[in-house]
Amino acid sequence: MKIYIYDKISGEYTGEQNAQPNPKRAGEFLYPANSTTKTPPFHKKNETIVFKNDQWNIVKDYRGQEIVNIATKDISIVQSIGDIEKGYVLNSDYVKSDDYKKYLQKQEKQNKKSDILSKLVELDLKRIRAVCEPSVKDETTGQTWIEYYTSQVKDLRKQLEEF
Repeated sequence: MKIYIYDKISGEYTGEQNAQPNPKRAGEFLYPANSTTKTPPFHKKNETIVFKNDQWNIVKDYRGQEIVNIATKDISIVQSIGDIEKGYVLNSDYVKSDDYKKYLQKQEKQNKKSDILSKLVELDLKRIRAVCEPSVKDETTGQTWIEYYTSQVKDLRKQLEEF
């Protein structure tokens, strides 16, 4: 006779085995604790089966999967059986959402802004050097290095204004 074993605390299905015959009573079987003769139902991906109130129940199971806190965008791993906490969403679903696309656009914008600011710092250092060592960059136009770097700074500051 087949018996089905479940976890003592969570009730989650852990496996099956054959019941041992009772050596003292012919035709009877011995059942270990946390077991049942009720056959567990089939379950799909992201589900598990739990024995509770003398019956098998299908319960959501996202353990090991990444979830995203919608408010903070922090990522964590699901540790327990059951529905995903309110305010969280599976990362695999989140990356398909419009919210994620907006988040990526915002990040891209911030990266561009940081890049422009870095270039401005670099140009400021070059301008300081150009002031200390004045020299002509372009002999035909007479443009100096300081004029050249200043024009680049103006262009970058215009780009920054777009943010």
